[in-house]
Amino acid sequence: MHPIQREPCSKRKQTDSAALDHTEENFFYPLENWSNSTVAHAIALRILGYLSILLTDRINIQHGILQRLDSTFHIEVNAAIFVTDKLCAKIKELAAILCDQLETKFHPMT
Repeated sequence: MHPIQREPCSKRKQTDSAALDHTEENFFYPLENWSNSTVAHAIALRILGYLSILLTDRINIQHGILQRLDSTFHIEVNAAIFVTDKLCAKIKELAAILCDQLETKFHPMT
């Protein structure tokens, strides 16, 4: 019997990181490129919500998600709230930013 050969840990991490980057790009693409499909936005946001544990250091994706909270489409806003809730549970700084954003939105300067 041959012993099981494993890839070095650093090589495996690089492969995992590249796979995560590729996955993020595929799901973030409809949001980033201003697709006209609100259903595509909602699906992408929901999937990103389920991937939230992997997105804690992805600032560009967090920013794109926060932008979707200002959408005029109900389905997109609901999906954005879903993913924002998932991210805020893991990133306390994002929760603070979101609170400031919501305060400004609901209590505009007069």
